[in-house]
Amino acid sequence: IINMAKQWYQRRVRGEESVGITFEQFMTFNHFLDHLDDVEILVSVYFAAGMKFNKASLKKVAHVVADVELDPHIIDVVFTIFDDNGDELLSSREFISVLKERAHRGLEKPSDTGFVRLITALGACIKSYVKGEEL
Repeated sequence: IINMAKQWYQRRVRGEESVGITFEQFMTFNHFLDHLDDVEILVSVYFAAGMKFNKASLKKVAHVVADVELDPHIIDVVFTIFDDNGDELLSSREFISVLKERAHRGLEKPSDTGFVRLITALGACIKSYVKGEEL
């Protein structure tokens, strides 16, 4: 977080304007994330071949795996967030492991809010009341 704050401050000092992310850019990146297992395989091939995983590599992987063109701004944002040591390279630990954790925290699994149990209990109470039974 400290590195991200330093990078943000350096950009502000240089006068670079902060640019937001459009919905289309978000959806494109999200489509890329839907192919995270394939991305992980390709990234591991990069490392096995002794290649560095830089911004151009990310753009190429996104194109090959998910058939999307990541906007340069999105790539900059990804590197700002995930490049812990500021070397303009991503490691598997910096990138893939964090995104895999994200997938496990998402809404892919239904969560029980208790609403269904409440409705079921109310239904049982109403049914008992109509039949004249005591609870």
